[in-house]
Amino acid sequence: MKKYIAICAAIVCCFYLSAQSHSRFTLYIPTDTEMQYFMNLYAKLKSIEEQTSIDELEALYQTFESGHYYETYQSLLFESYLLATRNQAVKDTMLSFFDRKKIHTDFAETLKRLYTSPTKRRLGNESKNTLPFNDKNTLFDENINFFTMNEVLTFNDTLGLMLFENDWRQASIDLPNLPKKKTQDFFLVCGGGTHSLKLSFKKLEHIDFETFKKQEIERNASYHDTSLKYDIFELPKEGILVRAGADRIYLAMGDGTDRVFTDVKNYSSILFLYSKKNNAGYVIHAFMNIASNNNNYRIRERLFHHIVFQSLLTFINK
Repeated sequence: MKKYIAICAAIVCCFYLSAQSHSRFTLYIPTDTEMQYFMNLYAKLKSIEEQTSIDELEALYQTFESGHYYETYQSLLFESYLLATRNQAVKDTMLSFFDRKKIHTDFAETLKRLYTSPTKRRLGNESKNTLPFNDKNTLFDENINFFTMNEVLTFNDTLGLMLFENDWRQASIDLPNLPKKKTQDFFLVCGGGTHSLKLSFKKLEHIDFETFKKQEIERNASYHDTSLKYDIFELPKEGILVRAGADRIYLAMGDGTDRVFTDVKNYSSILFLYSKKNNAGYVIHAFMNIASNNNNYRIRERLFHHIVFQSLLTFINK
């Protein structure tokens, strides 16, 4: 068990996502040691998924779902695995465990519904991964994966990130106010209906830091959405961020109720990287919305926490 656990390093901030939220989010920069533990756990969970052996599963749950390790990156990874698993032995084991231990947390109840409800295609929805289920189709799951991931490079291999494996739909962004030769951009979208995730990427070339800061970090177009209340802060270059390849790193986080659909919650995370050597700035924006009739609604903030931590693995490829 010890090979999957590490004490977290420098805490950047600790705050509540919104005035209505009761979920505290402690943002910290993982150390290289913790990332090694993270990769050990990732390998272990993939091994469980590919085999019938489910040793340590209950012990892992008890470790990461309570106490000191609940707010770690490994805990979020473990939860994402249980949401993504297709291994029936894993599902049966967890259902039996919840029943024996009388566990009724929001996360446990989410898994119980997911594991026991019938699934079928929702008519009129183009996504092949859309799975309506449970209680006469009153709850839905869009099958967005937050577990398996791959390292990918973009912008002519100058930016790298760990991208969740999903059925991404890609499109370009039209920015008429910026010279095309100085800006590259595109976005990816997955999910739909009751839960969607959009990742936007932008590279600004031939730009000094002060201009980048004023134009993007301080006046990003996403801030115009008054339904989202943002916190913006600079991240220290320590832990895994030493390898980010950026001279300056900023993060903006916001959440709020959708202005049109009041049963929908929106979550936004924007990572800003600037490289003096490349004379370029990068903006990586993750936007998630989720409706109250989605099965993951009660654990939505944990999903957002995972998205934020995952963004810390982004790097400028020198």
